[in-house]
Amino acid sequence: MRYPFALSLLLSASVVHACRMVVADPVYDLVVSVRPADRIISVAGSAVIPSQKATQTTLCFQLAQQIKNLRMEVVSPPSAAGSLSPKMINNNGLGSGNWSAEFLSPIPAGAPVTIKFSYDGGDQTAFVFHIGDGGSYACGSDIAWYPEFGTASTTGKYSVEGNGQVVGEVAYVIPSDLQIVANGRKSEPTVSGATQTVKYVMEHASALSFVIDKFRVLHGTGKTPVSLYLKSDLGGDEAYITGIQRVLDLLTTIYGTFPFPDFSLVELSDKAVEGAGFGGAGCAGFMMSTTSFLDQGFNYAFFGHEIGHQWWGNLVTHGPEKEGDDLLDEALAQYGSLYCIEHLIGPDAAMRYRTIGYPGYVPTQNGLNYLNMSAAGFDHELENLDASNPLAHELACEKGFLVFDQLRRELGDETFHRGLKSVTKDYAFRSIALSEFKKEIEKAAHQDLGWFWDQWLKRKGAPHLWAEWSQKQDSVVGKVHQSGAAYRLHVPISVISSDGCVMTVRVGLSGPSAGFRLSTKGVVTSVLIDPNFEVLHYTPELEERAKAMLPATKFEWTMFSGDTNAAALLADGLKACVSPDRYGVAFRLHYYRARGLYLAGKYDDAAHEIVLALEGASRNEPQVPGCYQLMSNIYAGLKDLDRARWAAKAALLTEKQLGQYTGVSKSMEAWLKSHTSAL
Repeated sequence: MRYPFALSLLLSASVVHACRMVVADPVYDLVVSVRPADRIISVAGSAVIPSQKATQTTLCFQLAQQIKNLRMEVVSPPSAAGSLSPKMINNNGLGSGNWSAEFLSPIPAGAPVTIKFSYDGGDQTAFVFHIGDGGSYACGSDIAWYPEFGTASTTGKYSVEGNGQVVGEVAYVIPSDLQIVANGRKSEPTVSGATQTVKYVMEHASALSFVIDKFRVLHGTGKTPVSLYLKSDLGGDEAYITGIQRVLDLLTTIYGTFPFPDFSLVELSDKAVEGAGFGGAGCAGFMMSTTSFLDQGFNYAFFGHEIGHQWWGNLVTHGPEKEGDDLLDEALAQYGSLYCIEHLIGPDAAMRYRTIGYPGYVPTQNGLNYLNMSAAGFDHELENLDASNPLAHELACEKGFLVFDQLRRELGDETFHRGLKSVTKDYAFRSIALSEFKKEIEKAAHQDLGWFWDQWLKRKGAPHLWAEWSQKQDSVVGKVHQSGAAYRLHVPISVISSDGCVMTVRVGLSGPSAGFRLSTKGVVTSVLIDPNFEVLHYTPELEERAKAMLPATKFEWTMFSGDTNAAALLADGLKACVSPDRYGVAFRLHYYRARGLYLAGKYDDAAHEIVLALEGASRNEPQVPGCYQLMSNIYAGLKDLDRARWAAKAALLTEKQLGQYTGVSKSMEAWLKSHTSAL
């Protein structure tokens, strides 16, 4: 993840009194000592920062805010050699700080700078960073655990766009009884008493990442060798190797050659990720995932997304400009996730993913939730998302991936994927701007796509569509309408007859309305706009749903974003619920209140709320299994094992009725086996 900034240059003659962008990759030589038992990481080494086009007076960089004993000095050029006094000005809220230091004398244009530094840290868990028992890890694309030198703003809130993509060598010194997974070309460990040293050489620029722990290691074969570094028994290791290989093989057909010599899945204990703000992360050549997520079985949506980051975010990175943040990594990785579901699971599963989400994956990341979010005012143009705001990631994974899927349908699979492959080939191990990405896709399509970028990336919201129709003898005649600023679309229209016959036509729409005509022999009973939700859109019914869902949507987002107003919004939302509650708003809110009370240990109050949720006239069916799971946990806390068993069985039954098997079922099966002799 990269954090945006507004670049401001204060010029005085030929001297730049702010930082200039690093135009090439820095070269690092580091020794990283990790002592998990003491929660300490010590880093010492140097970085060669490439020459700049103008004189520099200030060194700007990102570095974890918990860093202690930071020492930094300029080794070269000799004219500026000497100790620096770096200061952390502020932080980005995810664990990295924005730092600056004044050079002792200006660095001339065209002169590279060699910086020597050392520091300690590790006693605090941050975003994708933890040093301690249960697993130590750091992902350089998410937290600056090593100095990331780059540009900075001098207006508004000071922020640094550090370049974390580096080349060079890192020597990790770790306890001899542990193992390490990191990016780069690995050497054989050198053991010395209680420690071992493992060196990694980065021949291609990438963000430095590692995981250190005790693992059970398995290796698979295939076009791309796959390894598993596991802490627990997943009850089907081969399924993970096979699943990962299938995802890798498919994604190479749309993104291009896998960029690393092999791929590893590394398991992290749930304890190790408490407070780290993630459940899975894609690093160069490997990915991390928690035990609890892996324990629910192989999930193609999750692995499609995280493996997709091998290309988008690791092979190709986004430049320092704001345009394209999260769109050129999160949204493209999510697009690969959807493509995996469509081609490895099936079109029905892909339709469900687009509309209400994929079972066992992030429940909010789907089209209908985006429509709810937009209606509630939680929206932004995709072209210039603010990556420092959690909303940016969410919008990229709710709307952005559907926009890329829409572009695929517009251009055709072969054309769109040819464009993606040209990007991963021509921009391998370097950054790309959104304008450059657009040009590559347009080159592959042999057309100007300005109209597409304008309507999907420069606007909030989605098209509002409705249809009118009538049957005249053996024909159905109708029109598709859209309100507001017109979108250019090809909208699927399905005509359903009383005999069960379904006919579909794609209607080209570029203005307020467009007509259609279909021949039919039966009596037409309904005409549906885009029943498979191939185009992100509102209909009158979906608009009504989004408006009704406002109390739940506002609470869900404020809770997710850590807003202190969440509790008040929950209470206000329950008061505002209307009857009939067609969309299960009260169900959601009582469910959330029950969960909060359960986590607070107030089991009696939680039981009351969970019953109110399930007794409501309308329920959000995908959430029902989780609701019964919570009920089982609540009654188990109350020592009412009969009701706990009943609720656990209800969770299993409702998952089966939904045609899914997730961590809910696996958890309830395990609990029942330990508390009863029969399922």
